[in-house]
Amino acid sequence: MNAIIGYADLATRHLQETEKLGRYLEEIQICGKELLSMLGNVLDLARIENNKVEMEYTVSNVRECFENCVTMFRQQAESKNQTLSLTEQIMYPYVYMDAPHLSEICLNIISNAIKYTNTGGTISCSVLQESCKEDWCNMIITITDNGIGMSEEFQKHIFDAFERERNSTASHIEGSGIGMGITKKLIELMNGTIEVKSKQGEGSSFTVTVPCRKALKEDTLEKKNTNLHNKNCLNGVRILLVEDNEINIEIARELLTEEGCLVETANDGVACIDMIEKADADYYKLILMDIQMPVMNGYDATLAIRKMKDTKKSRIPIIAMTANAFAEDVQKVLSVGMNDHVAKPVDINILVSTMMKYL
Repeated sequence: MNAIIGYADLATRHLQETEKLGRYLEEIQICGKELLSMLGNVLDLARIENNKVEMEYTVSNVRECFENCVTMFRQQAESKNQTLSLTEQIMYPYVYMDAPHLSEICLNIISNAIKYTNTGGTISCSVLQESCKEDWCNMIITITDNGIGMSEEFQKHIFDAFERERNSTASHIEGSGIGMGITKKLIELMNGTIEVKSKQGEGSSFTVTVPCRKALKEDTLEKKNTNLHNKNCLNGVRILLVEDNEINIEIARELLTEEGCLVETANDGVACIDMIEKADADYYKLILMDIQMPVMNGYDATLAIRKMKDTKKSRIPIIAMTANAFAEDVQKVLSVGMNDHVAKPVDINILVSTMMKYL
């Protein structure tokens, strides 16, 4: 959040400098996505404790993942006159990994390094891959700082939830002590390990080792191809957008209109049903349905549509477009009769390719 506020402040100071403004907006977008991912994963703590978290391994760009993590903290490090660096020895550019959770691990450790390192200090991040067995490699992530360090006694408890060493609280450094507990639990779910070396007054070094399956070239190409679409493929397609948040409506309408869609909106499930009942059977080609809405939610609205007497109307494709993105949310979406699920914030490439499956 500090990075987003910092880059936004810089953007307001350079409104007429297109190149700088574009770079700041790009950084804000990167940081916003990482923050959203991190917030979602923080919610995983209770789920981890109840054995409800499952790792989702997808083909991921290793370099992009780690560079985004470091980018998120550059402005914060610069504000403390710290040097934040990243070195890479990447043998396999694409691997199967749970990128959001691995990013959260790195974010927690880098955040602490910046927090517990004084002005003018140094934080070094490195990513190294070592081939370990056929089709697999070890991802070795090392984050080292020359900050205040930790006592040997505290190192035994650093991964206990809500544990903080006295020298950090005495220095008025903010924090809950929960981050490292989440970090270790996530690493263990990935069948990985974490090691800590630290000395008071000299700094700390964290080494995370996670096994990753190497991605095949065709897997990489398949993922890239899902993000490509014909700009004219949705020209003239009339969409009913069911959404109660005005900001979300504005963003979705703009994105869909740029793709050539004709967009009409309903603010809740009742309004959605009313509009479908009054329209001709083929008027709307597809519904984008939010879940959490006043009056009637997306689940109930879908159930009502699927029970309509007009079979053309009852079979209209419905895609959930919602921030409810856990595995059980996707399952519930399908169980009430929706055709598919797209998570917010919306990636237009994913949305268009999903829509095209039903048009």
